Amino acid sequence: MGTHPQGVASIGYLFEIHTQNDFLVDEMPDGALGMCLKCFMDLEGLMTQAETLSDKLFSKMPRIPWCFAGWGFGWVFSEIMYIKPPVDLSAGRGPEVFLCYDASTIVVAVLIALAAFFFPDGLLPLKRRRAWFIASAGAFCASILLNFAVFVGIVTTAPFVWAAALFAGVGSATSYALWGELFGCLPPVRMVATYVAGAVLRYVLIWILSPLPPDRLLPCMLVVAVLTLVTLRMTYRKLSPEDLPSSPIGRFSFPSKPMVVIALCAFAFAMLMSFVGDDLGVNGNPGVLVAAALVAFIISRKGEDFNLSSLWTLSLVFMLVALVPFGRISNDVLFVSGVFGSLAYTLYLMLTSVIFANLSFRYAVSAAWLFSIEIATRLIFAHAGSYVGDSLQGLIGGGPSMMAVVACSIPVAAFAVAMLIVFSLKGLDSDWGVVLTRPFSKDYELALEKSRLGIRCREVSRANGLTSREEEILLLLWRKKRPADIATDMNLSVSTVRTHVKHIYAKLNVHSSKELLGLIEVDE
Repeated sequence: MGTHPQGVASIGYLFEIHTQNDFLVDEMPDGALGMCLKCFMDLEGLMTQAETLSDKLFSKMPRIPWCFAGWGFGWVFSEIMYIKPPVDLSAGRGPEVFLCYDASTIVVAVLIALAAFFFPDGLLPLKRRRAWFIASAGAFCASILLNFAVFVGIVTTAPFVWAAALFAGVGSATSYALWGELFGCLPPVRMVATYVAGAVLRYVLIWILSPLPPDRLLPCMLVVAVLTLVTLRMTYRKLSPEDLPSSPIGRFSFPSKPMVVIALCAFAFAMLMSFVGDDLGVNGNPGVLVAAALVAFIISRKGEDFNLSSLWTLSLVFMLVALVPFGRISNDVLFVSGVFGSLAYTLYLMLTSVIFANLSFRYAVSAAWLFSIEIATRLIFAHAGSYVGDSLQGLIGGGPSMMAVVACSIPVAAFAVAMLIVFSLKGLDSDWGVVLTRPFSKDYELALEKSRLGIRCREVSRANGLTSREEEILLLLWRKKRPADIATDMNLSVSTVRTHVKHIYAKLNVHSSKELLGLIEVDE
């Protein structure tokens, strides 16, 4: 995915000239130097073949700058420091400190959501207020430094351990809201590519950093914490001005439908993980990497025909597979169960992120508000699911029984209900019942227009037989995007975009952009 390094390309060019000269070929040194030259020539050939293969396999996958994967740094911090720490950094208070970390994250997320709802003018968008970046990075760094002080024995009292967890929760909640706001600026396909890149990054870093001793791990985590916010700032420089987060247009109804889905799925997967007893954690499990590769491959093959909603079905299938070895046949089988469980959970997280990002992108709902509510809801019901799962484990014991079958059916039923809600709304492009309840008077017409734009585009598309890809391009055309910009956002060639535009004009029976904008103009 991308071109090979310039240095390797230059070496390859030099050796190409070298091999075209018979004299030089004849004079190729025989010893170690000759072997090195041959290795360099082979390396150039292998990299060219790898690049060709990558282009064939992932030709339709959006190419994104590396900094877009930076959201994965926050997950690396959470996993290594609190979720599944490779070493004890809390003076033996691991489980309690983890609960304190999650509680802090929930409280701060709820406070951000409330502030975004009641004081949107003074708070949103978060991107325009540097204090949020400083506060998040500062909280992360304070947490790591306090953990380091406890570990080396500078301080030994319990309040410092709890303070480190509280600071970590503040950093995680604010970072999540900030990155959520970025996700709301991206079209669905590019959002998925960003999620996949972040998932790969967090898996690789967790795999690399986990074996390190604490004296090396903590300085590395300090770098990871800073990069979480540095890469976010970098991503905004890659976006066009019209894609940047805008000021709030009004207040929206509470997103009850997507939150019910979040709650049911979080509860189900937490119960699942308590059953299979996965010791690798969620983010450091190989299932994360498998899920990322699966989604990237499917999008690359399906392209514009890929329906993201279909991944819900895959997630349910993988969860059912994870529940098969509940009888604890062997440790190897149990490990496979954990991989499938993590795979299902990763797909669920990806799709819920797409839901909220799409609501913000299409209907001008505050992404910071949505993602703050999402993480608070998810953590609360995840802990509820873990509690219920652990309680049932104590009642059931280790062997298979009818009670075990009943227990396994609970997360399946919860996830199935969530799927029914998703499919009843006819895909991820739905407004999910989130409507504008109070437009700000100073921008009433603009607020009404933006909030209903996605609905109006969908109505026009359905009435005139536009495909899902044409509907997305129609939305971007309304935002006065040029074909070249649309091509970049959707990873299409400019000629392909222009072909889609011609089809849109023909189906809607319009002959100019003015007629097109007039056709989809929303009414008061």
